[in-house]
Amino acid sequence: MGTCILTIMGIFAQREGIPLEGARVRATKIMAAAPPRRIARCELHFDMPAGIQAQKRPALERIVDSCPVRRSLRPETEIEVTFHYPD
Repeated sequence: MGTCILTIMGIFAQREGIPLEGARVRATKIMAAAPPRRIARCELHFDMPAGIQAQKRPALERIVDSCPVRRSLRPETEIEVTFHYPD
């Protein structure tokens, strides 16, 4: 899911002239304790590069909701997404 989101962000950033080089994502999945075996929670932490204007950040962050991988997960799967900007 993190790679998918970064890919969509990259397409948007290129079109909008937003510097996205160096962006990274750290992902953690937590499996459900009870059967059936499934992902119960997914945590994504995006480390964004410097130089992204504050007014452009919300548009990049909204891209999370358009990720087809995210939309493919079960509705009860908890998803936590955080963005870290260096400035």
